[in-house]
Amino acid sequence: MTISEDKLKIIKYRSQTLGMRELDVVFAKVASSISQNSDIVLIEELLNLLKEETQYIYSLIFNPIDPVEVKKYENIYKFIKSL
Repeated sequence: MTISEDKLKIIKYRSQTLGMRELDVVFAKVASSISQNSDIVLIEELLNLLKEETQYIYSLIFNPIDPVEVKKYENIYKFIKSL
């Protein structure tokens, strides 16, 4: 199954507009790596995460306190931590 070019464009754009230096660095790698990944579940989870507010994304990636929230984005969280 292939990923639509539109979804990749959304990921790339949103990854570039998070507005926090730390997230910009992480998500530049994510956007690059995700285009080579065909895991639809991972792509959809990333798209959902990128709809969240920047502060929420920052907290989830760098200071996860709530295991329920980490579980919600478990696949993309593990993917980001593996980069």
